[in-house]
Amino acid sequence: QDAFGAATDLDVFDIAPAAGIVDLVQLRDGTLIGGTSDGGFAVVTAAPWVGELSLSPAAGLQGTEITYSFSSDSEGAWNLQFGGDVDQTEGDELLRGNVAAGDEVTGTFTVPGSAVEGANTVWAIVEDASNGLRGYAAATLTVDNPPNQVALATSDVGFADKRLVVTLNLLNDADITEYAIYVSEEPFEASDFATGGPETTIRNKDYPRIVQQPDTSDDTLAVTLKPLVNGTTYHIAIRATDEAGAEGAMSNIVTGTPSEAIGAAGRAGDPGGCTGEGTGGCAASGAGRVGVLGLLLGGVLTARRRRTPAALAAVLGAGLVVAPGVAHAQDSGGTRGPFASVMDKDETPAWVNVEASYGSFAFADDELQTVYGRQAGIFRLEIGAQLFRYAEIDFGIGLLSPKGNTLNTAGQSSVEEIRLQWLPMTMALTGRVHVLDEQPLVPYARIGMDMVWWRETPLDTDGKAVTSSRTTGMKRGWHWGAGGNILLDFLAPRRASMLEAKTGINDTWLFVEYRRQYVNAGGPYLDFSGWQVSAGLKLDY
Repeated sequence: QDAFGAATDLDVFDIAPAAGIVDLVQLRDGTLIGGTSDGGFAVVTAAPWVGELSLSPAAGLQGTEITYSFSSDSEGAWNLQFGGDVDQTEGDELLRGNVAAGDEVTGTFTVPGSAVEGANTVWAIVEDASNGLRGYAAATLTVDNPPNQVALATSDVGFADKRLVVTLNLLNDADITEYAIYVSEEPFEASDFATGGPETTIRNKDYPRIVQQPDTSDDTLAVTLKPLVNGTTYHIAIRATDEAGAEGAMSNIVTGTPSEAIGAAGRAGDPGGCTGEGTGGCAASGAGRVGVLGLLLGGVLTARRRRTPAALAAVLGAGLVVAPGVAHAQDSGGTRGPFASVMDKDETPAWVNVEASYGSFAFADDELQTVYGRQAGIFRLEIGAQLFRYAEIDFGIGLLSPKGNTLNTAGQSSVEEIRLQWLPMTMALTGRVHVLDEQPLVPYARIGMDMVWWRETPLDTDGKAVTSSRTTGMKRGWHWGAGGNILLDFLAPRRASMLEAKTGINDTWLFVEYRRQYVNAGGPYLDFSGWQVSAGLKLDY
C-alpha cells in the first residue's frame, strides 16, 4: 500500500529470497528494491516485468539485420527503442506492437544510421494495459562501422623536386589505425578494388605507403612521397583501416607530377656574386665600403665620448662632407646659435642619434613579387653623428627575411619553401628642418648609398636550409627618403627631463618615413629596387 499507493495482490513470501530482505529502497516509480543478507537483491514492482532482451548478433554495422527477443508478464503495448533512455527521449523508435501476459516477442530490425561507433543501448519497453505503468529491459549492441571515405582533392597534392607532398585529411572516426596511400604510374579505378589497391614499386620504394594514425589533434598530416621521377604523372588514392581491420571506401583518385622548381634568383638567371663585377671586384669594393662604414662608426663613438675637434675630424674623414650650418653643440660661452632664446629647454647638447624602425618594403622586381609576394617586412637600425642641428650623418644596417615557394618552369607554385634574406647597409646624409629646441614636428629628408648583401636558400621539409643550393651575392645602389619626427617629450615633460639628466637623452621622437631605393636598378638579374613606409623610434643624445 505504501509503495504503490494502492492495494496490490503480491505475495511477498513468493518473491523473497531464502536469505531474507534486510533493507528496502523505493524508486520514484514506486518500485521496491530489497537488499538481501547474502548480498543479492529482490525487486518488488507493480510495473510489467520485462524478461531479458536478447540480441543476435550482439555486434554489427549500420544496416545489419539483428534478431531480438524479450518477454513480458503483463499484457500491454511494447516499443523497441534504439539509443536514448527509458523515458524514451532522444532515441529512435525501431518497432512497436502488443504483447499478451507471459508471451515472448521476437523479430528483427536493422541497425539504424544513428548508430554510433562502439556501444549502443537498445531498450524493450512495455506499458501495462491495466495501470499504465511501464517496465523495461536493455541490451548493448556494439557497432563497428568501416572507416569513412578519406577526402582527397587535386589541391591536396603538391609537387617539388623528385617528390610529392600529400595533405592527408585525417578522419574523426574513433578507431582508425592506419591509412594506405596508393601510388601508381598507371591509371586505376576505385571500382577495380573492393579492398586494397594497386601495389607498385617506384625507385625501390614499395607502395602503398602505410601511415599510422597519429596521436594529434590536428585535422591534417603532410606525407612526403619520394624519391619519384620528375615529369612523371602519378595516380594517388587513400584508404583508411580501423581496429577490426575493416577498410573504408577508396578516396577520389587524383594525380600529381613532381618537377624541379626554382626561386627568384633562378628564374632571373642571377648567379649571385657582385652584379656586373667579378669576385675580386666584389671583395675589393665590399671591403672598401665596410672600411668606410667602420671609420664612420669609430668617429661617431669617439665624437660622443670625447666631443673634440679631432673626433669630429674622424667622422668627416670618411669622405662625407656636410655644408656648414648653425652649430647644435654648446660652446664655451654657453650659447646655442641664433635660436637660443626660443624654447631653449635642452640641458645637454645632442651629438648622436639612434633610430630603430620597422616597415613594409614593396618589391619592384617581378620575379621577387612572384615568389615572395608584393611586400615584405624590413627592420632597420641606424646610428648617426648629429654634427649640426640641421644635419646628420647616418649609417645603418637592416634585415629583410621573407619566405615563399619555388616555382616550376610553368610558373606553378611548389610545396618547397625558399627564403630570401637581405642585410642592407646604408650611409646617408640627413637634412632636418629643426630650428627650435623642443620643436614638436621636424620634417626631414635624406639621401645615401646602399649595399645589400643577400642570399636565397631553399628549405627542406623540416624547414632547414639546403645550403648546397644557396645563391649569395651583393648589390649596390642608392636611396632617398623623407619623413617627419614627432617629439614625444610633450607627453611626459617631467620624465623627459629626468631621462635627459640621467642618460643624456635630450629628445625622444616617433618618426614616420617614406623611402625609395634603387639597388641594381636597370642592371642585369634581380632588381632590389622598391619603396617602403616605416615607423620607428629616434633618440637624440
